[in-house]
Amino acid sequence: MHQSKSVLLCALILVVGFALPAMALEDPPPLISSTDLVIYPNGNTASSFYGVATDAAGNLFTVDSFASYVLKFDADGNFIQTIGSGRGTGDGQFDSPENLAIDASGNLYVTDKKNHRIQKFSNTGQFLSKFGSAGTGDGQFNQPRGIAVHPNGDIYVCDFFNHRLQVFDSEGNFKMKWGSWGSGNDQFIGLRDVDFDADGNVLTIEWDKSTNRVKKTDLNGVFIEEVYRFAGVVLPFAMDVGPEGTIWVVSILNGAGTPTAFKIDPAGTLLTSWYAPNTRGIHEGDNGNLYTSNNSRLDIWGPVRVATSKTSMGSFKALFR
Repeated sequence: MHQSKSVLLCALILVVGFALPAMALEDPPPLISSTDLVIYPNGNTASSFYGVATDAAGNLFTVDSFASYVLKFDADGNFIQTIGSGRGTGDGQFDSPENLAIDASGNLYVTDKKNHRIQKFSNTGQFLSKFGSAGTGDGQFNQPRGIAVHPNGDIYVCDFFNHRLQVFDSEGNFKMKWGSWGSGNDQFIGLRDVDFDADGNVLTIEWDKSTNRVKKTDLNGVFIEEVYRFAGVVLPFAMDVGPEGTIWVVSILNGAGTPTAFKIDPAGTLLTSWYAPNTRGIHEGDNGNLYTSNNSRLDIWGPVRVATSKTSMGSFKALFR
């Protein structure tokens, strides 16, 4: 009986080993370092990092949603400065900001969630302008979340509770919108984040079990395809498209120990996944490194390497991270 169990176990290991490449074609990225804790002048510790972005110089930016600041780090993760003047409704103040994007000139656009607006800052933190207000009309928001700047300069904003995507020019003037509540190809439920593929098409993710997908549309909102659909309890929370078209997605509501970070190729093939708890933002830099927000720190991951063999232990471990 004992011998039969051993044979069965060996057979199972072989089957799993040969099946791994379809599950994880690459090893998860290695964790290089994490930023140090940031202490604000009032003595409070930075504690609730969300969106992540980098500028042309490699500087890192993230949003502390609880403290209502934007933080700037250098390319090595050394803290440089805070941007904004804390919680409030005035120019340069935030109420639970969640995400940010950077244009070709290095300017920052921040989704000021509970103030229902977008604020624009220079790369050094000077307040420049704002647009949006609470409501359902054109150019109004109900808690904006994800934001991205298209190469043509247009600003795309995820209008979360209005279940639509709105588009503005670089000065914040309303241009167009699309979407309504629902799980159809031209609808959204819990629209969380947006970015663009190499052809300039729009990629979005939704935070709902019925729409847990990466969806592609053209610049006018015309549906092209469902690039990837997550299985199980994955609820996509944040997304980034890297310089080579790689799609990175994180989820914060998976079952304990199940993958929370995902790498998908432009064709919709899952390359790897791993356990990255408390991650609410993700971004691939031009240097190939990956940056994720982890509560009060930014984690810096090295470039992903391809699994060295069909039975790579790295691929096997990816199933349990």
